[in-house]
Amino acid sequence: MKNENVAKINKLGKISRIFINIMRVIVVIGLVIVPIAGAMVMMIPNDSLKATGSGYAQIIVEDNKVLEEIVDLRFEETDFDAKFWGMSVKCLVNEEKDADNNRVVSFEGEIKELSVKQIKLMAIISAFAAELFLVCVLIALSYAKKLAIALENCNSPFEEEVLRRMKGFGIALAVWAGIVLLLGGISGIAAVFVVLIVLLFISIFKYGAQLQQESDETL
Repeated sequence: MKNENVAKINKLGKISRIFINIMRVIVVIGLVIVPIAGAMVMMIPNDSLKATGSGYAQIIVEDNKVLEEIVDLRFEETDFDAKFWGMSVKCLVNEEKDADNNRVVSFEGEIKELSVKQIKLMAIISAFAAELFLVCVLIALSYAKKLAIALENCNSPFEEEVLRRMKGFGIALAVWAGIVLLLGGISGIAAVFVVLIVLLFISIFKYGAQLQQESDETL
């Protein structure tokens, strides 16, 4: 009869395997939908439309000496006007005082002209980034499934097969985190943090396996 904790690990491994299979189906559907959506955007005639838009935001910081001592952040008036991929963008940042001596920071942005050509270019780049991200997720899920199967059938979480599958999953997850960091910038730091946690658990399991081996040799 299996140890109660090992039986729980086997059950969690089975549940994880089922959940991973569902996630893999969703990712595969995404891999199919993304290029189809990109192709639909590419079919739009170049002279069919032009878009413009603007946005405005205002932040009011109350007159608080304690807050200013903690956060001493000042905005100088900035007028930014540039073109990206043929798209004309303007941004204005301004700081002033209101009647109650509060700091008022205003942000104003405007897209002067956005044509179908620019939309197509952005769609191609976005579709490529999405496909790359989903492929990395699918690879990570494939290794995760192998790990789940190993946990489902193991007699000990410190078996060589479990550790090997766990290492493969950690490497695949590290590649995924690198892509997220590359595509998402600062937001990708969360993905790197997740990978560090997983690698930490892998090290703990390796150490546990080493202790178990030493114990078995002693007995």
